[in-house]
Amino acid sequence: MSLQTFLEKSRRYKQNKKQSFTMEIEDFGSLTLVRPTGRFKDSILDYYEDLNKNMRTIGKDEDGKDITEFISFKDLNIKASKLVYLCCPEMQEEEVVKDNGNDNFRVPLEIFGIKVTNIASKILEEFEGVKEKKEVEDDIKN
Repeated sequence: MSLQTFLEKSRRYKQNKKQSFTMEIEDFGSLTLVRPTGRFKDSILDYYEDLNKNMRTIGKDEDGKDITEFISFKDLNIKASKLVYLCCPEMQEEEVVKDNGNDNFRVPLEIFGIKVTNIASKILEEFEGVKEKKEVEDDIKN
């Protein structure tokens, strides 16, 4: 493959990544979430890493797959809240932050409570956070 072909493919691949999506949240309505950019572009990978660090294996199921549990549900909710905040421009508005305790990254947790982990999971699913993490690990191996 030529360098030019590689560049074209990589640009097209990046352009085709989903940049935003809207989800319905019970008792709230529609929430639009955008892929983090700039200095926060690694937020999805950071959350995925935090998610893995916050779990421990407690056994195996009948198929030999690991059974896991969360070490700290509180910590998981705080990390999820940060990801949701970084993906939701409306939550970053000064008035919304003030109305929810002036702690930027806790705004989603203040609004949605423990539902924030479900929203963060949807972000991983929609933006392929798991796939991105796998791609990074593969790149490191190569």
